[in-house]
Amino acid sequence: MIIYPSRLSGTLIAPPSKSLAHRVLIASALADLPTKIVLDEFSRDIRATIDCLTVLGAKFNPIAGGVEVSPITFPVSEVDLPCGESGSTLRFLMPVVGILGVSAVFSTEGRLSERPMSDYEDELIRHGMKITHSGNKIHCSGRLTSGNFRISGNISSQFLSGLLLALPLVDHESTVTITTPLESSGYVDLTLNVLSHFGAKIEQSANQYRIISSKKYRFPDFYTIEGDYSSSAFFLCAGALSSNGVAVKNLLPNSLQADRALIEILRNIGAEVSVDRDVVTVRRRSLNGFEIDASAIPDLIAPLSVVAALSCGKSRIFHAERLRYKESDRLTAIQEMLCSLGADVKCENNELFINGKTELYGGCVKTYHDHRIAMSAAIASVACKNPVILDDADCVDKSYPHFWGEFHRLEAKNEQ
Repeated sequence: MIIYPSRLSGTLIAPPSKSLAHRVLIASALADLPTKIVLDEFSRDIRATIDCLTVLGAKFNPIAGGVEVSPITFPVSEVDLPCGESGSTLRFLMPVVGILGVSAVFSTEGRLSERPMSDYEDELIRHGMKITHSGNKIHCSGRLTSGNFRISGNISSQFLSGLLLALPLVDHESTVTITTPLESSGYVDLTLNVLSHFGAKIEQSANQYRIISSKKYRFPDFYTIEGDYSSSAFFLCAGALSSNGVAVKNLLPNSLQADRALIEILRNIGAEVSVDRDVVTVRRRSLNGFEIDASAIPDLIAPLSVVAALSCGKSRIFHAERLRYKESDRLTAIQEMLCSLGADVKCENNELFINGKTELYGGCVKTYHDHRIAMSAAIASVACKNPVILDDADCVDKSYPHFWGEFHRLEAKNEQ
């Protein structure tokens, strides 16, 4: 795709939260009665979760504005689960197949099979499961038992969320102890909030979670998937680079999503940010360089790096090592993307150092088939002298299939 320089301005509606949708779909499939879910957009990752749950025996019937989930009643004994590149799908469903007593083969794509899993798998094996790897396939069998689990908190919060989704449904009480400081704790808060709606009883104290046993989740009748701060971040950051600004609707001001932190980050670096109920509007003002800890908000780092490249002064992004294990080595990919467009960026010791400029040149970007790199390059194009050329524009379907439609609509509005 060739993207010609153009300021973006206008209003759009945030897509549904991918993080929330994964959790609600899985809990609904494990509930006692059907659940209606308000969910009007299905990214590639969400379709992977739906496909896997369908194979396991859940049914998904379209309804106005969403889908009705009929829970798993009689799971099949052996299944092939196509989880694509979705880390949430794989990590959340591994313990779920364990509580169902299903022999499953997870088929992965891209770099998913290379992402860190050993800490997680060791605990699942220690509690009754058998897990082996063969190329891009992960074989899981055995029944997950209750007990005392110990996992690190600095590799992926998805390990803890996966256990929290499954362990309420085993026969006896369990505990999960986090052995290192928990990063991305906001995503765990999201999991706990979803499970509370489905009747799970989980007690948290310091670095430990106590999970009370129950046989089924209680259906909540219906559940509305709120707007996604992670996907909206790209357009909110584009607003920070536009004097006319960009407004995004359907972003709850009291959301538990960790990436809601973007509002204060943009405000603190000098953008004009206003919040009116569920509408967040961002406009350009004098932007200043900043320092930011990436550990709690890894999905914001790519678009924020674009803002840093166009801010006055120096910026530093640290504690970013987990970005190396995303759909790409995202830390390196961000550096390469920005440098290919003419930015002044260095990556050293898992940190990014960015010297801001008033504009970028444009050029060819290698996305590494990473949705967040492609969307960040698109946002960077608004401040480029020349076009930005992407080698893979379709990779945005992983999280935001309507991204290009919204992008070009905001372009067109600005040109009127």
